[in-house]
Amino acid sequence: MTEQKNTQTAGMMFMRMIFFLFGFVTTFNITLADKFKSVLELSNFQAQLVNGAFFFTYFVLSFTAGGIIKKIGYKGGVILGLLLVAIGSFLFFPAAKAISFPFFLFAIFIMAGGVVFLQLASNPYVTALGPSATASGRLNLTQALNSIATYLAPILAGLFVFKTAADAALNAAESIPTAPFLIIAIVVIIIAVAIYLLKLPEISTQGVEKKSVFKYPHVVLGAVGIFCYVGAEVGTAAMLQRYFQEALDIARNDAAMMIALYWGG
Repeated sequence: MTEQKNTQTAGMMFMRMIFFLFGFVTTFNITLADKFKSVLELSNFQAQLVNGAFFFTYFVLSFTAGGIIKKIGYKGGVILGLLLVAIGSFLFFPAAKAISFPFFLFAIFIMAGGVVFLQLASNPYVTALGPSATASGRLNLTQALNSIATYLAPILAGLFVFKTAADAALNAAESIPTAPFLIIAIVVIIIAVAIYLLKLPEISTQGVEKKSVFKYPHVVLGAVGIFCYVGAEVGTAAMLQRYFQEALDIARNDAAMMIALYWGG
């Protein structure tokens, strides 16, 4: 019983790290679009492709990821998601060396694919790692950590990525931030190894009646609502950063940190 309790405690600790991680990665990439715009001399439309590459992945991979998780299990899904985030992070290095915007978009797509797997596989574990009566409380706490990460990411981007005074003295390859992605890659690899070694409970879907999701209109309408909501939320955050700089003449690092107020609300 004590061993099971310890496993649940350790498992929840890592699940909270994962929720924090993909919240941070998501918002950090949104904030980073403005960096690409200035360094690679992109148009506003091209800069928004950074967000498009990230969130289009959800549409492309969600059903496929669900099928893969059914075959490899939820634990395998978490580990695969972490490895994809690490691979996408490492791809920033050759992309920066090549100064290739399409290469960056590919790296972001891979990272986002990892986040898709993490979101699909980690939520059931949060429910399984403890009594069912307190499952909603565990989910609320992990989601709160995700929200804290979305608040902190723009602040850290403003402090360490948007060095407005120094950027002019650097060439494009040097001014593209790669150090944060190295840190992200190292952290997720450590978490992936820990999850692999941890004896997490098996989550079985056997005996569960399976029906097409399209047979539930409220689920379909809910998905449409989330689609519209996320588009408005992400689009507003991305364009606010540009508005602060171009209309209000606010420095790029300050504009990035001000976006934290938007996500914090």
